[in-house]
Amino acid sequence: MSTETPRRAEGYADLQARAAAFVDEVLIPHEVTAELAGGPLPAEAQALIRQKSMEYGVHGGPHSPAHGGHGWSVTEWFLVEEQLGRSTNGVSWYIPNAYNVWKHATPAQQERWLIPALRGELHDAYAVTEADAGSDPSGMTTTAVPTGDGRWVINGEKWFVTFGSIAAVIVEPLPANAGLIPPLPGYLEKLRELCTAHGALLIFDEVMTGFRVAKGGMQELTGIRADLTALGKVIGGGLPVGAFGGRADIMDHLAPDGPVYQAGTLSGNPLAMAAGLAQLHELEQSNAWSRLEELGAQLESGWREEAALCGCTLHRVGSMFSLFFTKGPVRDLGDAKKCDTAKFAKFFHYCLDHGVYFPPSQFETGFISTAHTDEDIVRTVGVVAQALRHAS
Repeated sequence: MSTETPRRAEGYADLQARAAAFVDEVLIPHEVTAELAGGPLPAEAQALIRQKSMEYGVHGGPHSPAHGGHGWSVTEWFLVEEQLGRSTNGVSWYIPNAYNVWKHATPAQQERWLIPALRGELHDAYAVTEADAGSDPSGMTTTAVPTGDGRWVINGEKWFVTFGSIAAVIVEPLPANAGLIPPLPGYLEKLRELCTAHGALLIFDEVMTGFRVAKGGMQELTGIRADLTALGKVIGGGLPVGAFGGRADIMDHLAPDGPVYQAGTLSGNPLAMAAGLAQLHELEQSNAWSRLEELGAQLESGWREEAALCGCTLHRVGSMFSLFFTKGPVRDLGDAKKCDTAKFAKFFHYCLDHGVYFPPSQFETGFISTAHTDEDIVRTVGVVAQALRHAS
């Protein structure tokens, strides 16, 4: 595919000047606030965004080197060898876009999607809704199964027997949309084993965990590789973006190499690609993930004893954390719903009144950024300890 810059129509210079002003005065100061960086990107990264947006525009259109470059960088850092990626309009678009790829990449007789859902995973907003209805846009049947009791770990084989031919299993390896809920020991390993044994695709939704819990997401932390991976959030450098990628033999089903057409108005948006690439390079150069782990461990050690004394459960993985107002264990959405939300409300407002801004819902996950300092963590630990006692 050609990567030459498209020829410019007459009057393009004036439009380019207006775009430059828009990028300088609106997007970079107000929009491109890197998620993990916790604030505006360094001047060098902003310059890269400005340069790429001037070369390739601030809107979509033909495939550009900015798109390809970002895709290959994400592939190199995150996905396994010989995997390729495609960007989508945004996070919510990756499932309908990817469904068609998965459908073509699995044998015709495998017509069911299995969603071992914790009913609080990010992809639930689309996939589990369709599973409840018993169908999805690709014409395949979807089934949601509970996982909190560990049945997938102990006796997962029966699901493949019960539901017949399974095309794919989609799961968040670290659910974070009902609070942060780490998987049970052996759970992801069992999923990988079952999918491999039965010829089903294993799909990891790493929209929230990708580049956040580690450079290679949960797949780096666990050593378990998915056949397809969904990404978003961090890879856009503060701009809307979604992406999915996987093994080359699967992704080759996408046009122009295969029969599956995938496109969208903002797919491969040059500005988002440039912003994401700039942020990921900045994170890599600053050894951000090691620093985030240090800050996270500091936060956890300062909270854990006080949280236990107040009857709360603390979960943390990397720079992500949740404080559940229940004694636990918290293994799924059902457990999370046992939280005392009235106590959480008192806790939240106490923290807010004392300069610590928690997510305003018991069921949201908190994040640490590289903008946080050791002093910030110490102060936060102190305020949270007071807030826990206030709420109890």
